[in-house]
Amino acid sequence: MEISSSARVSTGWLPTPDERARLGALADALEVNGRSLASLEAMQALLIAHMVEVAQEQYAREARALADGEEGRGWSFRALAEEIAGVLGCARATAEAWMADAVALVNRYPRVLASMQAGRISAGQARVIVELGDELESATARARFEELVLGVLAEHALTPGRLRPVAEAVAERLQPRSLRERHEEARRRRVVFQRGRHGMGWVRMYVSALVGEGIVDRSRQLAEELAAADVDGSDERTAEQRQVDVLCDLALAGAPTAGPQGVPTGLAGIRASVQITIPARAFIAAAEHRAAGAAEIGGGGDDELADPCPDDDTADATAQGSGRDAFGRPTERLVGGAAVLCGHGVIPVVQAVELAELVKLCV
Repeated sequence: MEISSSARVSTGWLPTPDERARLGALADALEVNGRSLASLEAMQALLIAHMVEVAQEQYAREARALADGEEGRGWSFRALAEEIAGVLGCARATAEAWMADAVALVNRYPRVLASMQAGRISAGQARVIVELGDELESATARARFEELVLGVLAEHALTPGRLRPVAEAVAERLQPRSLRERHEEARRRRVVFQRGRHGMGWVRMYVSALVGEGIVDRSRQLAEELAAADVDGSDERTAEQRQVDVLCDLALAGAPTAGPQGVPTGLAGIRASVQITIPARAFIAAAEHRAAGAAEIGGGGDDELADPCPDDDTADATAQGSGRDAFGRPTERLVGGAAVLCGHGVIPVVQAVELAELVKLCV
């Protein structure tokens, strides 16, 4: 559609000079208020952490008074949680979470705390740093993680949501174990039902991020097929309601089959659209490893590689940083790297390669 040059565009919404000045002053005041809020939340964390120290002293005294080998019941921590909940007007479970967060922030992330006190970062940004940093076992790695993420925030104004994938990538680089090892360790799949209101409830599944994304996408596609088949418009359900009903029908009426004789499950069972980014070197190394029938793939995920053949005097030391050993074989640490499930963070590169082979993806 073409707009005539003579058409008028309303400019009544544009601020006047006086309004611009007022908005600028209010925005400056809002920025100062945000810094003050961050500083106050840092002070609250400090106060709670000091209260926890008192509760720890009470717990130690209780434990000493008990018979040998008998542990204290932690009444001091429960009483403190009730005290904080009463003062701040929250549930005891919320107070207990604040106690854990405050201890972590004050004792393990001093630079994050200092940045909050100065108003340079928000409480939401600090929570992301603490949550992801606590996945690192080494104090040295946590300190390096803290330094790198705060450096990113010093250069870029990132919301907590936008900070999370950046911090996840930094934490992944500092992990001593490969993502595949940690993924296998965390694969305690389970299903939980949480009762809701009005006769409803939530069914939650803890599964691989890749499988979960596939489940959601396939159920959406099936729901769209149902909507397309409703030619007379008699189906009054919303798109979300159709998607939920599809999942319920599959769970309640579907037959659990697996293997070559039935409907494939796991990665091979995905009939959905997911976007995955795989580092080229890691993809090639993992594919070669799978083709060679490697029984186990492990190691770290960075490119600072240890000598894969420490006992072989003929190994070429210059090959250590290339992802291959002196004989041209992909090293385990490269194969154990990470791919990215777009929108959902990192996944083991071997899992991504397996899916890529299933769909005969060409690279």
